[in-house]
Amino acid sequence: MADNINREGKPGEIVVYTPVFGLTNRANKLNTSYIIEDNRVVKKFRGDTECKIPSNGMVVTLYEPFHWSGNLKWEIGSESILIRILGRSFRHTSAEAGL
Repeated sequence: MADNINREGKPGEIVVYTPVFGLTNRANKLNTSYIIEDNRVVKKFRGDTECKIPSNGMVVTLYEPFHWSGNLKWEIGSESILIRILGRSFRHTSAEAGL
């Protein structure tokens, strides 16, 4: 489950960023980010700098130290990403990028 959407992330949180947030996730703490375009993981990034939010997708950022109890096996090229956000599920589409 994500902790938040389109907000500054805190250590240990999962935050989903859509184009409504801006051009980047503005991350300046150690994180792992999954860049998703057209409902497909296109890149995995790990570092302490921001990454670009695609206009046709979103970025899911896991801020360190992160402890995941679930099974997160997103690979480059994975499709049909189902994300739990704030207690509700949705399948991301371009139309939902404006949440």
